[in-house]
Amino acid sequence: MRISLQNINGINNADMDLNGLSILLTNDRIPKNFIGEAVFDSDYMLSQYINKLYEHRILIIVETCMETGTSLSSMNKLYLFNKMNRVLKRKMKLYDVLEEEINETLKLLEEILQSRKSIANQIDIKRFLTTIRQLLYSNLKQTFYEVVKRKIETELLHEFDWHNKNMRIEFVDGRSRAEFVFENNECVTLRLSKNTHAVMNLESLSICDILLEGYKEEYSFSEKQLIERVIKGRYLSDEDTVTMINDVKDRNHLKVYGINEEVVNKFYNILDSVMEIIEKTEDKYQLVCNYLNKSVDLQEVPEDLRCFVDFKILLEHYFFCSYRWAKPKIVIFAEPKSYLNDDWQDLYAEFIVLLQKYIINQVIIRTEDSNLIDKIAYYAELHGTKTGFNVYEAMQENNKFNITKLVL
Repeated sequence: MRISLQNINGINNADMDLNGLSILLTNDRIPKNFIGEAVFDSDYMLSQYINKLYEHRILIIVETCMETGTSLSSMNKLYLFNKMNRVLKRKMKLYDVLEEEINETLKLLEEILQSRKSIANQIDIKRFLTTIRQLLYSNLKQTFYEVVKRKIETELLHEFDWHNKNMRIEFVDGRSRAEFVFENNECVTLRLSKNTHAVMNLESLSICDILLEGYKEEYSFSEKQLIERVIKGRYLSDEDTVTMINDVKDRNHLKVYGINEEVVNKFYNILDSVMEIIEKTEDKYQLVCNYLNKSVDLQEVPEDLRCFVDFKILLEHYFFCSYRWAKPKIVIFAEPKSYLNDDWQDLYAEFIVLLQKYIINQVIIRTEDSNLIDKIAYYAELHGTKTGFNVYEAMQENNKFNITKLVL
């Protein structure tokens, strides 16, 4: 899989080949939600977001036609509804002139009407189209380009200046290609994907953060989607506040789909070195730490240990039981900024390598510590995944950042 980004959320230029495991080396000047937000928003935009906006657009157009065709029989109304819906879905374009969009729509509509004799016998097509033209101007109000631009800049790509910059997003996955190119205040290329790459962004927001702090309105779009997808919709919440963890204490009853016992034990050999279980007492979460031989309030657990809590929850409640829902294709993590101690960093590196080899096709790790690169390289070779191991570095250029591939 290849991802290319230009002028997206602080990224000036980035060309990344995701062939399994990718490490992004950054520094403390780079925003905390740097690569995760850009990749998540870009994928969501090209796989779901614009499609949903266009489906709503089609609904307005088709309902306008239905509103006008009162003299049509029920059978012809159903035919017209289905035919217009199918044809418009194949003809999506970011029109920047409303008159052009309406003219193209009416041209398609006229072809459909003329092709069915029973409709031509029931209505005056010319008068019918004139009435619809007036209604479309009233009901649509804005061009589809204006609708998309306004929604993207208010909900997804907040930092993009549509008036002064060019923008490019490209996802290539085998024969599948999704692309959006914006130049000189005009969309010059739009190719959408029918399937999302299902990005899970854990770069800036951890599950521990959500357990301790709950939902916040200021969360970014990708962070809110993380809550919806992994937390609220699956196992942890009651409305806007997380209330419980169904922690897996008895592994004999652990339901695992598509992963053999030997591989499961490899993950637990790592997790058991750090923790045993997560307990909830009243309004507090307690972490039973093996290395300390005691329980610790999750609020007091250091950041470099919380990442293993996230790993445990993701495995037991999401990745192991993936028969209940589709796993993400891309997962983005950030190594804790306080850095892991040397032993824990070894465990962290091996866990990431195993996760990519056995569960998630594409894993991106952001780190500020180059030592992690050497350790992941060691475990990638140990577990036979070195061919899918790439390293990138984010370098600042003015107020933007370029992501370039490093040759090891």
